Amino acid sequence: MATVRDIAEKTGYSKATVSRVLSGDPTFNASEETIQKIQLCAKELNYEYKGRGKALKIRNLKEHRVGIIPIGLESSGRGELQDPYYLYIRDGVEGRLNELGFHNVSLLPVNGPEDYQRLESVDSIIVIGKKSFLEENVYFKNLKNVIFVDYDFDYHKYDCVLSDFTDAVTMAMDYMAECGMRKIGYIGSWDYVNDFSNDRFIRKMDSRQEAFEKYAELKELTYKPYLYIGEKFTRAVGYELAQKAIQSGQLPEAFLIGADPMAMGVYRAFSEAGIRIGKDIRMISIDNIEDTEYLSPPLTTVMIQAYQMGRCAVDLLEQRLAGRTVPVKVVLPASLVVRESCRKESKKKQNR
Repeated sequence: MATVRDIAEKTGYSKATVSRVLSGDPTFNASEETIQKIQLCAKELNYEYKGRGKALKIRNLKEHRVGIIPIGLESSGRGELQDPYYLYIRDGVEGRLNELGFHNVSLLPVNGPEDYQRLESVDSIIVIGKKSFLEENVYFKNLKNVIFVDYDFDYHKYDCVLSDFTDAVTMAMDYMAECGMRKIGYIGSWDYVNDFSNDRFIRKMDSRQEAFEKYAELKELTYKPYLYIGEKFTRAVGYELAQKAIQSGQLPEAFLIGADPMAMGVYRAFSEAGIRIGKDIRMISIDNIEDTEYLSPPLTTVMIQAYQMGRCAVDLLEQRLAGRTVPVKVVLPASLVVRESCRKESKKKQNR
């Protein structure tokens, strides 16, 4: 039987590196080339990793059946057709699965308890969006691995990959404060969780709105007259809420928009009203989807790593198949992309 030492000698890596890669140690930062080389060698030598008394074989990824459960439009107002955010996540999942050699992949539209039987056709699932499963269901219990993306269903049991929306809001608000803004409004949506256990949708305050209000209260900003919340993160809802803001007769110095598609609707409403974004009012949004840099003026936005979220979910699945048993929660950072809709004036302009 092959040993860690055999693999180390053949690959040229240390025994410690080989051991941590094969055990799926989530704290060990190894390159993709290193991981693939070690796992390929282990497979060629028929190596078996023994952890907690159980033999965990390096699996043939081509045979492992993976189901991707995509977001449903009705669950959050952020469906793929109206918001590229979840489409980017799915692209990342599918691309990474293909790179790693997972070829038995299927798309499973599971939107309620009546769809649970579809889980019988796969070994593991990657769930995109906020879906709350009934853990006692026999089909769910029989799954080998479950990875959640954009939702921490129960991070004590299941791997999950999240965006740091609180950090994204803080970045945007800090930048507006640097621009001298004190009256800042927010246009966003409620959040929804598809609760399969009770066959219903749960409506709650979205994390972006929550972070916005906490920040505004802490910094003693004026925001309550400029708070507009709709039912979905769509262009149509953004347009409708912006019209309400305009009709109120009182606009803030700047708006934070919960998602880029909403911002596009806001752009249209302000344009029709003759309000110049970047001059009469500043605006920052969240997502950084492709279209935002082509708006007029280009939209300042906080980039969410949606594509990388999908890829990371597949990496977590691969680690599970290699033997990792400890649940991992990954939170990807955001970054501010400054464009013309909200940009600090240069010192020369300020001194004129």
